[in-house]
Amino acid sequence: MRLKEGNKELDIFEAAVKLIAKNGFHHAKMSKISEMAGVSIGSCYVYYKNKEDILFSVFRSVYKQLETIATDFADNESLSTIEKMDKLVDAFFDIFNKNQKLALVFVNEYNTMIRLSKGNIEHYNEFMELAESILKRGVERDEINPNLDIKFLRVFVIGGVRYMLEFWARENDKIKLDLLRNNVKQILRNGITKCN
Repeated sequence: MRLKEGNKELDIFEAAVKLIAKNGFHHAKMSKISEMAGVSIGSCYVYYKNKEDILFSVFRSVYKQLETIATDFADNESLSTIEKMDKLVDAFFDIFNKNQKLALVFVNEYNTMIRLSKGNIEHYNEFMELAESILKRGVERDEINPNLDIKFLRVFVIGGVRYMLEFWARENDKIKLDLLRNNVKQILRNGITKCN
C-alpha cells in the first residue's frame, strides 16, 4: 500500500472544499473526500470526526484568519475607522481571492453551518466583536454616523460581502473581484460616515 506523503489533514480539507463546492455539503461523502485527497477513509476520521466537522473547520479557518488580521489593526489609533473598514473588506476578499471554491462553500453552506453548529462557530464571535468595536470606536471618534445601529450594520456589511462573494464565485469570468471590493468600500465610505 502506498503511503501518502505531505500533509494529510490539509489534503483532506482541500478535497472537501472542492467536493462541497461542486456538489454541496449534503451530497459530499466522506468516501469521495478520502478518494479525492488520496488517503484512506480511516485517515479522514483521524483528523475529522465526520463531514460536519470538516465543514466547521472551513468556517473556523476563515474566521480565524479574519480575527487574526483584524486584531492587528483594530486598536491602531493612527488609522481612521474607514481605513480599518477598508482593511476588513480587503481581508475578506483576499482570503477568497486565493480560493474560489472556498468562497462557494462559504456562501452556499453558511446556513447549513449555522444550523448544524447552532450558531456556535469558533472565532466567529471574536471576529464580529472586533468589527463591532471598530464601528463603536468610529462613533466615539465622530467618524461614523451615530444614528446607525452597530449590530444591524455589522450584519448588513457581512451579509453584503457574502452576497458579493457568491456573485463573484459563480460569475468570476464576468466580473473581477477587485471591482466588487472597491464597490463595497465605496458603499461603506458613503453609507456609514458621519454627514457634516
